[in-house]
Amino acid sequence: MTKKLISVLFAIVAWGLPPAGNAFSIDEYRNALRRDGGKQAVEMYVIGVGQGIFWSSVYNKSVGQGPIFCPPSDLTLTGDIILSVVNSGLKKTSMSGDKPIELFMIAEFRRVFPC
Repeated sequence: MTKKLISVLFAIVAWGLPPAGNAFSIDEYRNALRRDGGKQAVEMYVIGVGQGIFWSSVYNKSVGQGPIFCPPSDLTLTGDIILSVVNSGLKKTSMSGDKPIELFMIAEFRRVFPC
């Protein structure tokens, strides 16, 4: 497990995924999916962002603010579901490729799981 984690972290650094605070564009995401070895790293990044959006939504709701999005209560937001929402949404989006994938993800989660 440790060896796999080190390999994935190396891939993230090698493929130049953005550090915290830097936006990762829709086009950069699409390009990384096509690179040898880049797919797993970029998918892990997107899953992590999706989980962060989910927990931000849970927090908002817990402090009396509106949630960011509202998935069904019986749905476990797995990595596969996050990737499915993002990748299927990218096939239909009119959002410019230079826009941050993180911004797209928030908009897509809100579209797929409205409150």
